Amino acid sequence: MPPKRFKWAQPDLAGLQKISDRWWFFPFQGLLAGLDHWIAIVPTDGLLIGSLIIHPKKWWLAAICFAVGSTAGAATVVWAVREWGPALVDHLQPTLRASEPWLKAEMLLRDYGNWAVFLIGMSPFPMFPPLALFTLAGLEMEAITTLFFAGRMVKYIAIGLVASHAPKVMDRFLGRSAAADDTKSTPDHRP
Repeated sequence: MPPKRFKWAQPDLAGLQKISDRWWFFPFQGLLAGLDHWIAIVPTDGLLIGSLIIHPKKWWLAAICFAVGSTAGAATVVWAVREWGPALVDHLQPTLRASEPWLKAEMLLRDYGNWAVFLIGMSPFPMFPPLALFTLAGLEMEAITTLFFAGRMVKYIAIGLVASHAPKVMDRFLGRSAAADDTKSTPDHRP
């Protein structure tokens, strides 16, 4: 069950809890993280944070699933751009090669070389533009996926640690203890 400090949301969290207890919950979210490179509207960071409110002790599993799924999605982008070239980029996003994300990715690649892939992997920016650029610039698929995976692992481990420990830190910051929350939310507690 969710922590008692979230008792007000218990009806909504109870349904999500049933789904999130399944073995496929975090791998499915990893798949969504991979689709995010193509769809561009999957709120992966929000999914991760929401999942860790329910399962704070599974932050490591969540980070791995999100990083692997995101890297698999990146590999599909790299493969597709390598296979069909600039025509695919122009077909999917006609104004992309003149856009700000494209220009920022070019600047990063020029300034940092292969490390730009790692830096982009840690960023919250849309991933299709830089992945397409790195591919069209001639970087090898193995280099892109390895450095991207490393960047994603750093990002999702950091988010996982923060999200899983944030409720305890906020309780301490606000001067509350977990034991006090448990007794306050128990209906038959009598002083």
